Amino acid sequence: TMGNLRRELSALRQGMGDLVDISRQEVAILPDAPLWVDALEFEQTLSNYLHEEGFSDPGAASWADDAVTRLYQGAFLEGFTVYDCQGFDEWRLTMREHYQRLAAEGLRALAAFELEGQETQKGLAHAERLLQLEPLFEDGHRLKMCLLALGGQRSAALKQYESCQQILKAELSIQ
Repeated sequence: TMGNLRRELSALRQGMGDLVDISRQEVAILPDAPLWVDALEFEQTLSNYLHEEGFSDPGAASWADDAVTRLYQGAFLEGFTVYDCQGFDEWRLTMREHYQRLAAEGLRALAAFELEGQETQKGLAHAERLLQLEPLFEDGHRLKMCLLALGGQRSAALKQYESCQQILKAELSIQ
């Protein structure tokens, strides 16, 4: 009810003071508030270092690796629910998809960077995590196959190819 909402907003204003802006339409954390938000750092780090062509240097890849492994721990707001609030659920789903795409792109770029630098173990770890996020992403399968082959694991690369074929056929009915 509106009475409950007013009471909760008043408690929020008292508890967070100058960190939030509360109006009749929205509640927002002020942009200059001295708060650390993992999702924002994750997005900012990848945006700063990830370019269309991948990573320009090992330092950029290192920062992105830290962001993907330390900050992206799974689906955005997993297990958090606001009952009877369709708008919140739609926003959460949109943000969840955005962060998952960003994590997948970061992992793809890291695996490609490590393939180029012949760092097979790190590359394989990133390719495997990418495929956990996006099992239908052919580029992830290709990267994993190339990294396995580069590491001398030819039979494992062939098994990965067969696995990719089976997944694509079962899920998308394509060869």
